Amino acid sequence: MRSIEHRNAAASEVERRLATGRVEVRAASAADGGKSRIGGYGALFNSETVIGSWFREKIMPGAFAGVIGKDCDVRALFNHDANFILGRSTVGTLRLSEDDTGLQYEADVNAADPMAVGVAARIARGDVSGSSFSFRVKTEEWIYPDEGSADLPLRIIHEYAELYDVGPVTFPAYEDTTSEARVRQVLENRSVPKNISTKKAPTDTPWSAPALGDFTSKTWNELSGKERTGIAGHFAWKAGDAYSDLHLPHHRASDGAIVLRGVVAAAGRIDQTAGVSKSAVRAHLEAHYHAFGLKAPWEANASSQADVDAAIARQDAELGEEAAELVQYQTIATMLEQATATVGSAIGLARELIADETETPTETDAGEAAEEEVESARLVSLVAFCRQSCATLEGVSALATSLLEDEDDDAAAAGASATLDGSNAIADADRGRRLQLVHAQSHLQGA
Repeated sequence: MRSIEHRNAAASEVERRLATGRVEVRAASAADGGKSRIGGYGALFNSETVIGSWFREKIMPGAFAGVIGKDCDVRALFNHDANFILGRSTVGTLRLSEDDTGLQYEADVNAADPMAVGVAARIARGDVSGSSFSFRVKTEEWIYPDEGSADLPLRIIHEYAELYDVGPVTFPAYEDTTSEARVRQVLENRSVPKNISTKKAPTDTPWSAPALGDFTSKTWNELSGKERTGIAGHFAWKAGDAYSDLHLPHHRASDGAIVLRGVVAAAGRIDQTAGVSKSAVRAHLEAHYHAFGLKAPWEANASSQADVDAAIARQDAELGEEAAELVQYQTIATMLEQATATVGSAIGLARELIADETETPTETDAGEAAEEEVESARLVSLVAFCRQSCATLEGVSALATSLLEDEDDDAAAAGASATLDGSNAIADADRGRRLQLVHAQSHLQGA
């Protein structure tokens, strides 16, 4: 299936084209006031021309309608040289018109100008036989052939923005002008950009195609080449140098993360994207599907929408479990902080009791009784602190044991099914940390 792209090219560079119709000198007649005329077709409609080896071009009837009216200032030049003026539309020495064949031009030969007379003589003798015109395009259409086809892209010109000059030329050959170099660069730069990031967004992340303002507050022309490359990395296809040439977005603008729903949307629009290299874009998006544990629509045993929905549901459940685990870890940390504070208080009381025992005993019965009362109160507090610490640590042990049992269940499930590379190692490390937590708690209790 061919892909079609419409462009408004009003800001394009000046281009030149050669007409295949032969230029001629028309003899002077009384009706023309005795003036000889140079004329021919400057451009032909509905005739495909190969421009270099890069693309084909066709001009549609009516394309010159807006640039040959009475208010348009067009010159007839020899070899596009402004020093060799043969006529000018605003003074009536050059006449332009369209018919079913193409753009016709006719310039009066100035008998008082040896250069003009010499050009007419060369045309009449056959030394000069071709015509050419200079222009800027306003509206164009590009049709790209199917991938693998030997056909060149086809450019269809619907409307010109400017017609600068038209006239005979010595060498009827294609000229490699600035604009053609630009077109070649656009065709060469059509590619799949490098991923801005391989990080995955949660599978249930919403998706909408980004605008330039989602990436930057600058205009596209204000961005550096590096900044433009970075933005292009959020897309699967780059058709040119403008932001509007970036197609099939699927990375989140804020951080470059791959969004599953964006990947699915991009995959669904490949066939509607002009000039896209299907094989390259599919390979690019295929890798993203695989990262989410899915298969692309064009692969064997492709993942269905139900599979995508199931993947989103699975991650929702996993995120819920992770959130619950986080709460348990935070609870353990709080309980250990409380136990540490209680043990600290107990240690302080124990030190006070040791200090009392090393002091000189009170000789009076009343003083001795008071000391014993204080010592008894401290011992009661010490026992309470120890019991409180033990209760807190038992709570920590219960939570840690529960987490360890959950991890053992997860490891068993992972062992029974295929897992992503590295997932078992991560699970083992997590289980090891939880075992260390239980052992540490047991050590505190034993102490």
